Amino acid sequence: MPEAFYNILTTLGLNALANAQATQTPLPLVNFAVGDSNGVYSAPVVGQIALVNEVWRGTINRVYVSLKDASHIVVEALIPAADGGFNVREAGVFDGAGNLIAVGKYPLTFKPALGSGSEKDLYVRMIMQVTNAANVDQTIDPTLIYLTQWHLDEHADLRNNPHVVTVAQIGAETPAGAQTKVDTHRDVAAPHSGHETPAGAQTKVDTHRDVAAPHSGHETPAGAQAKVDASISALMSAPPAVLDTLNELAAALGDDPNFATTMVNALATKETPAGAQAKVNALLPSGTRMVFVQAAAPTGWTKVLGMDGRGIRLVDGVGGGLAGNSDAFGAHTHSVGEHGHGHTLSVASHTLTVSEMPIHAHTLSATDTVESNDPAGGSYLAGVASSPVTATTSNSGGGAGHGHGVSGAVSNSAAFNTSSFVPKYVNSIVCSKD
Repeated sequence: MPEAFYNILTTLGLNALANAQATQTPLPLVNFAVGDSNGVYSAPVVGQIALVNEVWRGTINRVYVSLKDASHIVVEALIPAADGGFNVREAGVFDGAGNLIAVGKYPLTFKPALGSGSEKDLYVRMIMQVTNAANVDQTIDPTLIYLTQWHLDEHADLRNNPHVVTVAQIGAETPAGAQTKVDTHRDVAAPHSGHETPAGAQTKVDTHRDVAAPHSGHETPAGAQAKVDASISALMSAPPAVLDTLNELAAALGDDPNFATTMVNALATKETPAGAQAKVNALLPSGTRMVFVQAAAPTGWTKVLGMDGRGIRLVDGVGGGLAGNSDAFGAHTHSVGEHGHGHTLSVASHTLTVSEMPIHAHTLSATDTVESNDPAGGSYLAGVASSPVTATTSNSGGGAGHGHGVSGAVSNSAAFNTSSFVPKYVNSIVCSKD
């Protein structure tokens, strides 16, 4: 269903007009505003007090009663070329107190910004229907007056008397008087003596035609064509073959006659820098600390001092972000597995002294013998029987300790591998979000 475009008086406008009628004081209309309605059409509402999304406001150029309908008040304003870069989908008229008197749904119109390559003044108009046009103050800004085709058409439609001028004001000629002047003009011998006669004009045409090179001071067709070709070539500036015709350029733009508006609307759906920054701030609020592998803090961050030579330690629970004073590598031990050693040792000999000998006793055994040359046959050992006799000597030895000298060497059973513990590092900085 096609869009319908129209204007309505707001509640504030109806009340203001009623007050103007009651007090016989014309209502001054001061400002004209336009908005983009946040990218979509919005139907005007009687209770509306502001535009959905105002993008421009300026002083009204002209307020007057329509020549076609005395109940129509026409309000006009001009958006100058210096202002732009927005779409227009809504319009509003405000009084001197800033009250929204009328609001309208406006056909989509793009107002380019100055310097964008397309610059123009945008003339905007709103027509309001009122019961008594005298209740609205009619004004014209003499510093800003523009004549449009619409004004000319409206003027031309009032052919009988477009300026509503009376005979008394101009002393209009009567039909009889006008006829008299025509007759007088006709009877003059040479009423157009200052103009060329038909015969004289024909003579000049013939003379011009017979000149061999009547336009010698002008460019020849071939020369004109060469200049046109050169201008087009300079304008094209050697584009690629796929974009050297207007048809190819149009195809590259999707054959969209409103390509600029399409792009502006598409860009309007993208995140604004302020919106993107707000999202970043939500993810990284002020005071957030992060590690950066670079020499200086990035924009929007401040370098945190007092971190020189510190490492990063992961912790559970609380304590994150604190710069501790503990050693990065605590005390620790190294263990060696079970192993053996080869050796070549010799023990020196040692003669024990009596005091170093263990305490011990000796047993002595003896047998009684009879000498054969003893005539009596008796024993030299009186009182000892002739059978064997056993006796024990007293204890001897001190049981003291003693030592042996050891000489030789102990060798490793295997060689130990040695290594250096030299950790590498990357210079980093800690920064806090501004």
